[in-house]
Amino acid sequence: MKLLSYRSCLTNITRWFKRGVKELASPGIHITAAPPFVYVSTQSHSHICYRVNGPQEDRYQFEQHFTDSRERSCTQHAVIDIIPEAENTRTADRLVLVTDKTSSSITALRQPHERTYKNASETLFEAVLPHTVIRLQRGDIRPPWRKPTHANTVPGVLTDDIIGACSDGTIYTFSIVSQPARRLLRLIQNLIQAKQARDPAHHFTPVAGPQSGHIFDLLINGAGGAQDGKIRARDVDPAYEEGGLAGPRHKHVDGDLLVRWREEGGRLESLLFDGGLVEKDVVGLFVEYGGRVDGFEAVGADKMVVAVERWFGDVLMPVL
Repeated sequence: MKLLSYRSCLTNITRWFKRGVKELASPGIHITAAPPFVYVSTQSHSHICYRVNGPQEDRYQFEQHFTDSRERSCTQHAVIDIIPEAENTRTADRLVLVTDKTSSSITALRQPHERTYKNASETLFEAVLPHTVIRLQRGDIRPPWRKPTHANTVPGVLTDDIIGACSDGTIYTFSIVSQPARRLLRLIQNLIQAKQARDPAHHFTPVAGPQSGHIFDLLINGAGGAQDGKIRARDVDPAYEEGGLAGPRHKHVDGDLLVRWREEGGRLESLLFDGGLVEKDVVGLFVEYGGRVDGFEAVGADKMVVAVERWFGDVLMPVL
């Protein structure tokens, strides 16, 4: 009986034939498919997206659609379709989130709608984290009591259902926001950090040598160090951070910093008006960026603070 059963199984074995082959520069770590595209994260040569063409004479061809602008040591990736906030504006954008175990970062690459002569994709943002994310997953992770009650969606938030798991057990939740929302959040983050840098509680007095210290550096180099002047709009404006090679890293908002600031009693009204450390142009910049977020009206500073404070709580609402 065993011999007959074995022979019957052999007759049902399906042979696999190679219909297309593509050699990679380094081993593929994670592969996903969303026809007609195949997404490959490699061990040493970052991420590559192929378009599968065919069949032609029972053969398929892998045509490179786009790749990363730099080499990374990948662990995983996630393909995410972003639906625009405004209806009938443009088609959905597709992003690929790529994790890098060397720099402990997550990078967002924009997938072009059509293949271009430039193989390298645009890097939208890069978030450098304290831990390396080894797995990315999407899902409806918020229970009903952790969702906004006054609206179905939070203005400016494109998606907030991304979870990242690390090898040490750390869990991250990620949200992708629109550019106006990101600039408003980044402005608040920069203002918090600028005020903390001027707080005497965060300063220390170094042991001065014969030619050391802030005064010596100022006399020799003509600059350097934190100044006691008021915070200007140029000091905290996110628009000045977005150029150059480091621009994508400045397009990441540190949610942990914002949550910690709120838990310690931080409020926007005191951040903007208390202490006399903020110039009036910073308040004007805050109102300008707040008015660009969908759902906000261009109102005065006081009303904008109240509206953003409420919105701020929805954006930073914990999952559990």
